[in-house]
This record gives sequence, C-alpha cells and structure tokens, in this order.
Amino acid sequence: MLRACLLTIAVETAFFACTRYRKTPLFLCLAACVNGATNLGLNLLLGFLARYGAHYGAETLPVFGGTRFGFRVWFLALLESIVVLAEYGVYRSFFNGSGGMVKKRDRPFIDRNLLLYTIIANVLSIVTGLLL
Repeated sequence: MLRACLLTIAVETAFFACTRYRKTPLFLCLAACVNGATNLGLNLLLGFLARYGAHYGAETLPVFGGTRFGFRVWFLALLESIVVLAEYGVYRSFFNGSGGMVKKRDRPFIDRNLLLYTIIANVLSIVTGLLL
C-alpha cells in the first residue's frame, strides 16, 4: 500500500510540475499531500471492503456488466471519480483562497483547466500502477 501511495504521489505531482501549475510550488506540495491522503484513504477502504464486504459487496449489490469483474470495474471507477472530485475541490479552494499568491491573469487558466488536469493526473497514476 505504501508503494502504491508513493507512486501516486510521484506521478501526479510530476504531472502537475510539467504544467503551468509549477509556477506555484506550494500547490505542488499541496498536490503531493492531497494525493497521499486520498490514495491511502481509498486503499484502506478497498482493503476493508475486501476483507469484510464480500469483495466490494458484489453478492449484495446489483452487478453491472453481468459479472463480478464488471461490477468491480464500475465500483472502482465510481470511487476514483469521488477521489477526483475531492482532489479538485481542495485544489480549487486553494486557488480561490490563495490570498494573492496566484496572479489574476493566471486565474482563468486555473479555473478552466484544473478539473481536466486533475482527471489526467489520476488516469496517469492508475495506468502507471497497472503497468507496474
């Protein structure tokens, strides 16, 4: 679990460092902390459900896709979507309450692309984890 967390932090923070967000080093630190918290939280939840929830409740909830595998994919996609929205909420509140750390000319860029970049960072992290 720790390896997955460190990988997620490295991939997502590196992605944001390659974008315009590198101009705000405090944001990169925040991104690393938020990614660590959401990754650990998600993995702890999945571990709990795997141990006590009959593999994510596949026996008690409707099965999407007709198979347990299909259900797990949809269930993980739902959880990952919640993680993306949580991360986006923290990032957005950081920039909206930044107290002048972000120049006004950069705010439209941040508002327009922050959700998209959060999604891309999470997809990169998932793909990297699957490849390893």
